[in-house]
Amino acid sequence: MTRPESDREEAQFGLRDKVRESVLSDALADYDEHSELYPERVLTLHNALPVVMGKIPCTELREEDVLCLKDILPRFGELARCKTGKEVCAFVDSLSARFEQHPEYREAGYRRLLWELEDEIIGAYAEVFSVWLTEPGVPDIK
Repeated sequence: MTRPESDREEAQFGLRDKVRESVLSDALADYDEHSELYPERVLTLHNALPVVMGKIPCTELREEDVLCLKDILPRFGELARCKTGKEVCAFVDSLSARFEQHPEYREAGYRRLLWELEDEIIGAYAEVFSVWLTEPGVPDIK
């Protein structure tokens, strides 16, 4: 007997979230052990996580967040274009100011910002890991 599609999707999303959490945990641990392998902007991303987490009671993205944020969703993509820690700070500060001025999407905005910060950290980890796999002489990482 097959599970209803909604149960299957729920299981897939649950598994995806667990894998993402595991990879993020590995990325944060690797950064702590080998920060010299990462671009400078990753320190700012790393430091922004607890600040953003401290602004919201629940960090899990919700379906309704997308609807709530539809007018500003494209702004979140700008984080990937930030090349320096200073640019990351300016971006985070700009969005944070906007969230504080608009309580109707404050929590949803911070949840999405947290997700984007985590994605950038995971992306940096993937880049460092791929270099480690292809270049001899790079220090051993987890």
